Amino acid sequence: MHRGRHLATFGISMIHPDFLPELLLEITTVLLWPVIGVLLVALAATGVYMGGLVSEWVARCRRCGVIRKLVDSLKTNPEKRIYPTDIPHFPGPIAQARAELSASAHLARNKVIDDVQLHADHKLIPLELASRLGPMFGLAGTLIPLGPALRSLSSGNVQQLASNLVVAFGTTVLGLIIGGTCFAIKAIRKNWYDRDINNLEFITEHLKNNEKS
Repeated sequence: MHRGRHLATFGISMIHPDFLPELLLEITTVLLWPVIGVLLVALAATGVYMGGLVSEWVARCRRCGVIRKLVDSLKTNPEKRIYPTDIPHFPGPIAQARAELSASAHLARNKVIDDVQLHADHKLIPLELASRLGPMFGLAGTLIPLGPALRSLSSGNVQQLASNLVVAFGTTVLGLIIGGTCFAIKAIRKNWYDRDINNLEFITEHLKNNEKS
């Protein structure tokens, strides 16, 4: 048993002292390009989400008056009853609910609202992930080039050092832009959807049991 321990100690002592640092450096360097690729894809997706947000905002601005008018009329006249087809066209959860409420029985309308809520939450999941993972990948893209940068510094290769630092700082900026933008988009959309669900629940209480003939 003692002989086995001595052999293990001898084997560890035979490992070159730079072996583990070199191994870790090679592994992390290989991961740099996948990290940059993920950041670029996430940046493109963030641009798409931003375009969708602007498009929906324009549509909401054009139609927000009709929903407000309907809700105000139901507030002032609590006994008023409407058909699902009387719900005006509006982007977001209300558009989905309008179609489903028209085809659903009266007792199933609460389920329709729940489904619309789940669908709205599902649309926010990619934004939630991007807002959290963007800075994480940005941090990874920052730390990975620091190893080669320190090696370049020790060998006096200033050009390689500068190149690695540019990559490190660039990935940091990308990660922060992705995280911050997706967080803002998610917050805006969540505010919209919460308001839509609140209006839908109120409107559903004033729906008639039968469809308009």
